[in-house]
Amino acid sequence: MSDSLVTIATYPNPVEAEIACEFLRSEGFAAEVANQAMQTAVLGAGNPLVRIELKVPPGEAAEALRCLQEQLAAVRLPEAQPEPDVVPIPESTRARAAALYRADWNERERLVERAYRCSALGPFVPFLSWYALLCSVNALTRPEPLRPSQRRRLVIATVVSALFSLIWMFIVLLLVLPNRR
Repeated sequence: MSDSLVTIATYPNPVEAEIACEFLRSEGFAAEVANQAMQTAVLGAGNPLVRIELKVPPGEAAEALRCLQEQLAAVRLPEAQPEPDVVPIPESTRARAAALYRADWNERERLVERAYRCSALGPFVPFLSWYALLCSVNALTRPEPLRPSQRRRLVIATVVSALFSLIWMFIVLLLVLPNRR
């Protein structure tokens, strides 16, 4: 059945994907989580190379995405003063809830995610570390805003990809220079 489904959102870990999937199921949608087994099978839990996708039938995609966005809007508090008897939700919880839905990422956040994923393989594949560095630099020059989680990923991707780009450059030079003598 998963071949006839379309992806409406991606998640960084299986728990967040399952929460969103169960929410959609409770609303009457036929939702499934894809790539969950790949998350732990490839490199262990928290693998940045595998996207966990939330999928629904094509006819339900627009309505399911709208339902997820309404739920996200309900989680976010208005910027006005909270009522005195209401306990405000901490900023970290709001940021975590906002990061659950990747359908609303801008181009800069997509570049950061691509750089982060490529930098994870950069130590093993020379061109990926250079590509990750290129994506990081491109993301640094864009004016769109970044979520706090994406800022952390940008810093990690930039440092790791720059370090391994230099290491791979030295390895390539060591291989090329002895052959020129």
